[in-house]
Amino acid sequence: MAKPPHKSYLDFLRKSFGRYDVVLKHDCPRGGREVSVYVFRNCPEPGMITGVTYGLSLEPAPGGDPGHSRPELIISVESTDTMWAWNAAFFAAEYRGLRTFSTGEMYFADEPLAGDTLMEGLLVYAPTILPGEKAWVKTPTGVIQFMQMYPIFRSELVVYERYGLPALWNHPGFEIYNPKREPVVI
Repeated sequence: MAKPPHKSYLDFLRKSFGRYDVVLKHDCPRGGREVSVYVFRNCPEPGMITGVTYGLSLEPAPGGDPGHSRPELIISVESTDTMWAWNAAFFAAEYRGLRTFSTGEMYFADEPLAGDTLMEGLLVYAPTILPGEKAWVKTPTGVIQFMQMYPIFRSELVVYERYGLPALWNHPGFEIYNPKREPVVI
């Protein structure tokens, strides 16, 4: 069972997102601590759900420097389905220690991620719901840097690979919080 987050982390969550509604968890298939996700309803806007993980930062990233920050994940979508938040914990637990969760990485499932979408994946990028200086929190075990996950279609890999991340991210159809949008095609 995972150690509970340090008080400084929980204080940060409360100040940044309010009171969490529920905590969901996913075990890591290689053992070690589970990954939790704190679920905030109607955050940052009514009708949205936001999830913030805890547990990814407890294990080093591959090739990671012990003195550098470690990631935790945020996901925020126009939905009330808690599966969106759970997916952040799922990918964090499944790929912890194997991938870095850095800008531009994509994570895919074999089926849609929630009942209100056809999207199968999540793109890691800088947080948009936390200002730059708020995307970091210092805890007694080190500095945590938040990265945000954004819903994507597997078919959008073509756009990403052919034109690059900026073309996908800046496309007017790439509505970062909308899990019901159409796939971006260029």
